[in-house]
Amino acid sequence: MNNILKKVSLFVYFLCFLQINLSATQNDSTVYQSGANPEATEETDTEIILDTLSFKYKFIPGDSLYYSVYSRDSISINFDDPLLRLREEKILITCDSINSAGNFCLTQTMINFTAIESYKEQQNVKRESTNWLNVPIYIELDSLGRRIKLSNPDTNLAAATPGGAFQPILLLPLIQKGLNLKAKNESWLNSSMDMLAENAMPVPVFKSMTLMRVMGHVDTLGYNTIKFSFSRSGQASHELVTKEYSMKTSAVINSGGDFFLDTNLWVPVHLVHSMEQKLRFYYPDNRDQPGKHFISSTFILDKIIRPDKKNTGKNINKQ
Repeated sequence: MNNILKKVSLFVYFLCFLQINLSATQNDSTVYQSGANPEATEETDTEIILDTLSFKYKFIPGDSLYYSVYSRDSISINFDDPLLRLREEKILITCDSINSAGNFCLTQTMINFTAIESYKEQQNVKRESTNWLNVPIYIELDSLGRRIKLSNPDTNLAAATPGGAFQPILLLPLIQKGLNLKAKNESWLNSSMDMLAENAMPVPVFKSMTLMRVMGHVDTLGYNTIKFSFSRSGQASHELVTKEYSMKTSAVINSGGDFFLDTNLWVPVHLVHSMEQKLRFYYPDNRDQPGKHFISSTFILDKIIRPDKKNTGKNINKQ
């Protein structure tokens, strides 16, 4: 009797297995008939596997890139009412040369600045001056955005951008280690210690971890680009010492945003970056105060002037 039951059970199991396979075959046939054939499906699968993107920075000697930067600031020190600021800046990045190591020798300069500030009873006060205006900063950058060397010709300068020593930067490090070849939607971690020379002198130091993710190809602002999403956090410090004044600032920073890199020119065309800074100010009399600074910045490439490849003296002007 037990043997008979076992045979019946095996027969029922076989029928169920056969029915499942027949159903799967019918479902596959339905998909192929209503859309692509099996061969087309295989090609699509292959495209997904091979959907990788390579990326880099590529500047050419003689390049002039003009950017508009729009920022919103909320700054509170020692739990006071916040200073609210709307900033509009113009920055110019030029490529002076490519050195023997293949790195780009760049100069970044703020060439225009306007801000509208509100603090307590003082509302909508217009500012058009800053000691960071027309200050050239030299940056040696490799093709993956790693900072090799930074300097300022005025070694006695003690100043900072209107957005502070730790504000968002445009030239993000793309990859710290490894190849610049990633699959679509692939993520990776960058660990770096960056000198933020374009933000202040003496130079602020930012030690951070960045989670990068390449999202794929996107058309934006008239450019064909690769889009990256990123989250960045870390600790930063800056020490300002003059004859009249000295102050040290430390910060815990959390930020994130989207970055768009042109796939023809290989330069940044758009960056949206939001940042939260938890600050601590240290004074010479052993006092310290807490602070918070929230920033939302958008960088937009307005125009690029690039010498043509034939060196005829004409310029490629895209805007």
